[in-house]
Amino acid sequence: MLFRSYAIYAGAFLVIVLALTFAVFLAERRAFAILTGAVIVAVLAYFKLQSAGVLPPDPTNTTSAILIPLGLSFLSFELLHILIERRRGRIARLALSDLLAFVFFVPARVAGPIKRYPEFTAAVQAASVSSADVYAGLVRILIGLAKKLFIADLLRQTVTLEIYYAGSMRQAWTVLLAYTFQIYLDFRDRKSTRL
Repeated sequence: MLFRSYAIYAGAFLVIVLALTFAVFLAERRAFAILTGAVIVAVLAYFKLQSAGVLPPDPTNTTSAILIPLGLSFLSFELLHILIERRRGRIARLALSDLLAFVFFVPARVAGPIKRYPEFTAAVQAASVSSADVYAGLVRILIGLAKKLFIADLLRQTVTLEIYYAGSMRQAWTVLLAYTFQIYLDFRDRKSTRL
């Protein structure tokens, strides 16, 4: 299901994501790990430079200058983390099913945070479903949506409307504070497990 969710949004770039993932899985030897790491960095640099307009767009695709594979930065750093930790001996066993679950964990793919493979697999193995956890999760989602939709988005509108008309110090501070709290409420409690 996670794979299908990611595949819907990744589109044609899914091939790149799968190729990088399988390359990391197969990179047991030092030389292949270094080559795989270089390819990951090169792919990330290519898409970032192309989206910044430094590289010319692909002439066969008029939108390629603005399209970047979904969550490519997070994916690249997570895959590099696996390569490095595997070479250091901190990841002893790398199962393909665990690696695919790690790569296609959609909630962290776009906005992070960058996950660590050992902690992720340990959390998945220790996870259990209970009605209390489902309830707590739903409450947290609803509170987060309320903060996003009713407070952060309202502050975003304030910033959007006021930024061009800030003629006084008071208006400038209003825009600055609105933007600060908008960002804070959009990304708050990423690592916290409390409500």
